[in-house]
Amino acid sequence: MNEASLTTRDGGASSALNPSMVRRAIFASVLGNGLEWFDFLIYGYFAKIIAQVFFPAGTGFVSIMLTLATFAVGFIVRPIGGILLGI
Repeated sequence: MNEASLTTRDGGASSALNPSMVRRAIFASVLGNGLEWFDFLIYGYFAKIIAQVFFPAGTGFVSIMLTLATFAVGFIVRPIGGILLGI
């Protein structure tokens, strides 16, 4: 099967991969992934402050555990969202 015989879902002929477009796609995915990991890093770094401000429980242990549970939910849901939205 050659490139000319490949078709897209709508029936049109597909064009060859443009190296410029591939570089742009790789750059965009690396940038987006880096920003998301930076977001997780900042949340983890400020976990103690977030616990005091958003989860003011009687003890500091409960506050930090609620903060880390919120962090865990975001970390677990990330691949699920990628699977659901990547289809």
